[in-house]
Amino acid sequence: MQRKTTTTTTTRIHHLIEDEDDTGFSAGFISGYALSASLLGKPEFGLLRPPEMAATARTVCAAPLKPIIADADTSGGNALNVQRTVKDLIAAGAAGCFLEVLLL
Repeated sequence: MQRKTTTTTTTRIHHLIEDEDDTGFSAGFISGYALSASLLGKPEFGLLRPPEMAATARTVCAAPLKPIIADADTSGGNALNVQRTVKDLIAAGAAGCFLEVLLL
């Protein structure tokens, strides 16, 4: 899947991702736990919010030519929040996401 980049930001990691076509992976993934650990220095237990994931997805999706899937966690609550989260991730360039459903 060829994606046209709209930014001129190219870092070493962007080049590595674009050049690694022989890895056997056809997509990348943004982990909620990894993002929480790197942004907040804490494990993933609900402090990371959907807008922070969308902002990170926007940065990560800007360069690679491979599709990126984002961890949308619980999307912050009700159906309206899920709708907003999915729209934000689409606007950020994510090729997909997965949602968790918590039954309380």
